[in-house]
Amino acid sequence: MTTTDTTITYLGHSLFVITSSGGLRIATDPYDNMVRSQLPAVEADVVLVSHGHGDHSNLDIVRGNPVVVKGEGRHEISGLMVQGIAGYHDTSRGAQRGRIIIFKWTLDEIIFAHLGDLGQVIDQKQRDFLKDVDILFLPVGGTFTVDTRSASQIVNLLNPPVVIPMHFKEPDSLLPIAGVEEFLKLYPGCKEAGRTITVNKEMIPSQTEVWVMRSMS
Repeated sequence: MTTTDTTITYLGHSLFVITSSGGLRIATDPYDNMVRSQLPAVEADVVLVSHGHGDHSNLDIVRGNPVVVKGEGRHEISGLMVQGIAGYHDTSRGAQRGRIIIFKWTLDEIIFAHLGDLGQVIDQKQRDFLKDVDILFLPVGGTFTVDTRSASQIVNLLNPPVVIPMHFKEPDSLLPIAGVEEFLKLYPGCKEAGRTITVNKEMIPSQTEVWVMRSMS
């Protein structure tokens, strides 16, 4: 590892732990046993919660005393700046499932964004917010989020250097959502990245790549 390496570990559903070169740990959307009967143990300094549904807000599995970020606007924690903007959990401007928060932050010069349970193709305001993202965590499983078609529309609107699919069905998943395979058919050159990857700014590609992570690998 170099002094500016960041590690990303996928723990399933929409839960990642992103660790900076300085050791700051950010966890996203910890889930409950609606998703899996066996829950992971998570250690984090900051937890981003996109909305209050149990499969995205189970803070009980996060050890320690992390700072929890839930809302819109700018949040500064230990030198980390996290920005949040509203999105919708459905295609009816939240009338069915409510609103969610899209988060964006920078670690080791890499700009990350996590779309939570986004259920709509992004609008112009959201597109402007996300236009400079390097690594995009994107739901693809449908039912409760955007599906393959809408997810690919978001990719085409943003052209982010790296797309990491999330919120898809894995072998032990309990939710009635689709697997990642249909989405990957659209990106035949995708990279199988495993459960944990190490990245730095120099590794960010110039054209969009899909890196698929598997929490059980």
